[in-house]
Amino acid sequence: MGSQIVAVRSGMVAALRLLPAYTTTGPTGQEPDVQFGWKANWKRREKVWTQRARFTHEPASIRAGKTFTNETGEFDLMIFVHGVGITQEATSERAAALASDAWDWAQTHANWQALDLGLYEFLIVGDGQIPEAVDSTGAPMAEIQLPVRYRARLE
Repeated sequence: MGSQIVAVRSGMVAALRLLPAYTTTGPTGQEPDVQFGWKANWKRREKVWTQRARFTHEPASIRAGKTFTNETGEFDLMIFVHGVGITQEATSERAAALASDAWDWAQTHANWQALDLGLYEFLIVGDGQIPEAVDSTGAPMAEIQLPVRYRARLE
């Protein structure tokens, strides 16, 4: 096993797709489309994806047969809302609500332990951001970046 980075991201994406906020139509008139990575020509008004995945390895043991490894992985969970027909505040509130549910899932140990990937830490931690803008028609946009970090033992 070289890394858990793909499996962890896939597990989080699959779990988010099942959360009530992610299966409910938002103020944009659409449900969020949750994908592993960015999708070319993506037309949805509510988009969620992972990006900027990276990891480091440190030896966890020195033994005759095989050296176990501790992996620290990081990636960004991105939440984008295009608020056609709604205010900037409502657009940002929708993005924040989706981010809040993702945060709650990540902070609940039973959720990520159920992924059964050898994780002993899974957190949204670090510098996030929420850039806001308007498109050429005046429709508001909000994008939240949540920094995710996990730690796992690779055996």
